[in-house]
Amino acid sequence: DVLDRAAKASAIGLGDTKVVAHALTGVLQAYSKEGLTAAEATDTLTAIVREGNLEAESLAPTLGRVVGIAAQLGVSFEEVGANIATFTRLGVPAEEAVVGLRGVLNTMLNPSKEAERVLATLGMTATDLADRVGEQGLQDTLQFLLESFEGNDRAVATLFGNVRALSNVLGTAGAQGEVYADVLNNIENATGIVDEGFD
Repeated sequence: DVLDRAAKASAIGLGDTKVVAHALTGVLQAYSKEGLTAAEATDTLTAIVREGNLEAESLAPTLGRVVGIAAQLGVSFEEVGANIATFTRLGVPAEEAVVGLRGVLNTMLNPSKEAERVLATLGMTATDLADRVGEQGLQDTLQFLLESFEGNDRAVATLFGNVRALSNVLGTAGAQGEVYADVLNNIENATGIVDEGFD
């Protein structure tokens, strides 16, 4: 299935079959418990490339750095893709977008003591934050945090202490809040785009 989907994706311009197959294999491994299929992963990967400002060849080798932790937090592959695609629209390279997203997810999985104190001002714990991401999604949670800390840039910077993570949050939910939501919607509704393109 992976090779078949990768070949179809390659035929519609996603990139080299081997590169696409390599990316799909890593994604399917990370999301094996969620039952993600090769067809769904390929449609999502194709939508990420279409929605973002990136090439599959630049994204494929870096996806493995983030999909494992994303799956552990309950962040769907569509959510991963929407964040990366939105951030790259600012001209950020795919690798930098992936590293930034990994920093965001690391903050949510293992926040610093300073970050926990900032969350406490919202009446939240690190567990509450992780639960919200799993239930409401990454885009919604980032939007919620920025709206909750509106006007308090210091709190946002403390919560996402890693500069790459902070850049990701401000470049997606901050500077492109509405665009981010639209990109996520488009990626979530990308079922069948590889088959349509191949036909």
